[in-house]
Amino acid sequence: RRLSINGTKIKSWNANPQRLTMSRSTRWLTCLVLAFSFVFENALAIRRRSYPARHSAENDLLRRRSQACERTQCAHLDYEAKIACTYKCVSEKCYDEIYATDELEEGEVDERSRMFHSCFKLDFRREQEKRKESSRRSSAAKTS
Repeated sequence: RRLSINGTKIKSWNANPQRLTMSRSTRWLTCLVLAFSFVFENALAIRRRSYPARHSAENDLLRRRSQACERTQCAHLDYEAKIACTYKCVSEKCYDEIYATDELEEGEVDERSRMFHSCFKLDFRREQEKRKESSRRSSAAKTS
């Protein structure tokens, strides 16, 4: 059986059994690769979604506290003084830990801000764990 496209005669797929077998194996391999990539992509997507979500609450709280402090207590200050005031307002404990011995000077590049943010996030996590533990204790006391 012959097919013709634009006047050119071509053999049909059924005419060559080796070609058909290769085609099936190629299709099988393609399906396998697509299935694997789909599963792998979903696994990566799940990881991507869960990782930032854990940190977003901490970052969101830090951002909201910073904005509130900048608008209220530190609104009247200049740039360098405003940064120090904001850090002190957001978390006095972390400010004392990071900046108390060597405060920011005028014109100094703040290279310790990452340490401050890490300290704040660590405190945030500790507070969350304390809340969870106290709620577990209170629910355990209610059931007893």
